[in-house]
Amino acid sequence: MKNAYFQQGDCLIRSVPEIPAEAKEVGERVLVEGEHTGHAHRVARNAEAAVLIAGAMRYLRVDADTPIEHEEHKTIILPPGTYRIDQVREYDHFKEEARAVMD
Repeated sequence: MKNAYFQQGDCLIRSVPEIPAEAKEVGERVLVEGEHTGHAHRVARNAEAAVLIAGAMRYLRVDADTPIEHEEHKTIILPPGTYRIDQVREYDHFKEEARAVMD
């Protein structure tokens, strides 16, 4: 999949050609945690997918169509592939700074 991206609230999921070799699989399925509500964007429980971390960056390897769930957003389905997880950012023109969007 070339240059695909998906968005669910403040969670941005972008396809990447590969996941860095130093990335380590983590035992959790959370992609982005909510700052205010405690809700999280997460991989469905029985999905064929793995969440990995390399440095401060989070990645996702998906082996079959995989639901991404959140308590306040519609579930999205990711096709098989490799993805980098980002958080949507916004720019505050009054403060002249960028910040992460918070769900």
